[in-house]
Amino acid sequence: MIQSQKYETIAVGIVQFYHLLASDMETIDTKTSVNTYLKNLIHYIHQNFLVAAKFVLSRVVSNKQSQNVWVTNLRKTVEQRIAKKITNKG
Repeated sequence: MIQSQKYETIAVGIVQFYHLLASDMETIDTKTSVNTYLKNLIHYIHQNFLVAAKFVLSRVVSNKQSQNVWVTNLRKTVEQRIAKKITNKG
């Protein structure tokens, strides 16, 4: 988990660096393509975080009588935000 957290922090730093480089680009096409790439990268970073959170939740012992509010809220949020399988249409 700690190693995953470090990788995600590095990835966010890389995104910020390339975003600053994109603002210096001269053509709008270059800015748009770099920003699209960065948007996709942030999406995948976030999805990786959600997968790590889901892994942690799978390790939490579920006790019906003393259900932790934090665990319940995290489980609900992860299930809502994790990407469903995307199907390509042509």
